[in-house]
Amino acid sequence: MTANRDELFAGVPVVFATSPSVEAELGLPKVREPRSTGVTSATDLTRTLTLVTQLQPNTKRVFVVSGSSVLDKLYEDVARTQFRALEGRFEFTYWSGLPMKDLLERVVDLPPDSILYPLMITQDGSGQRCCARSDRGASRLPRTCPSTRGACNKWVAARSAAA
Repeated sequence: MTANRDELFAGVPVVFATSPSVEAELGLPKVREPRSTGVTSATDLTRTLTLVTQLQPNTKRVFVVSGSSVLDKLYEDVARTQFRALEGRFEFTYWSGLPMKDLLERVVDLPPDSILYPLMITQDGSGQRCCARSDRGASRLPRTCPSTRGACNKWVAARSAAA
């Protein structure tokens, strides 16, 4: 976008939100463009799991869900790196780039000592682009939501037969 900004969006200000770890992975410049402002905040996915140990002390398994786009994979890489420090405390399973149908089938049968940890899901494994939406009727398990902007949240609408 930066390369064609003046041609496509002449004079239009840019507002952004980003993370230093994501910026570094994408190779984004540290110097901001003119007519741009935003918020940069650290991505610390482990803090959520620290809270989980307080709220759900019997949690043993974390099912991390991410999409198939480049950005989705980037967030998965950040999660894998950060979660290494917690591998002795939790058993991590990564469901990456699955078609929504497959993901829905898996979500309903998770063990009770588990949580869902959705990362960025902007595209599923079948190529379906996902948009942010908040569905009611979640899985019977607790879930975390570190980022919902642009995420595909409809998979949490799966209902468990045991619920």
